Amino acid sequence: MAESSVGQVQWNKLNATQKREFVSALRHLVENRYYRRWQHIFHKSKLTILSETTTRNELWVKTMLSIGKKQSYVTWRLRRNNNGEPMVVSLTVGEKDLLTRMTVRFQKQIAKSGIEGLIAWLKDKLDIDPNESINSTAMSLI
Repeated sequence: MAESSVGQVQWNKLNATQKREFVSALRHLVENRYYRRWQHIFHKSKLTILSETTTRNELWVKTMLSIGKKQSYVTWRLRRNNNGEPMVVSLTVGEKDLLTRMTVRFQKQIAKSGIEGLIAWLKDKLDIDPNESINSTAMSLI
């Protein structure tokens, strides 16, 4: 998800430290901003698998999320990680794709202030001191 969200060209420009910092910041943003919401929503809902489609190295799973009388289509895009386990790359609720929305925002930040600015912006979203290591701060957030 991290590589896809900044694009292959930008990803290839990053050094190993920048990649680690970006992946860590993005992971913690998703976990802290979205995971709790999703857990709350999915706990109170019924998820029905409607279809599965395999394309190249991805699996697309179309589901119906029902919460009371409300229903929404949720499409999950998965890829296998290095251990062969499926990982969610993105999900689309209705017409809103998480990865696409992140990519647009990230590209604007990169154009405005470069990759270091994007990493700082992500840390700011997590209320992380820019001079503090993401790993130690993340542990305090858990």
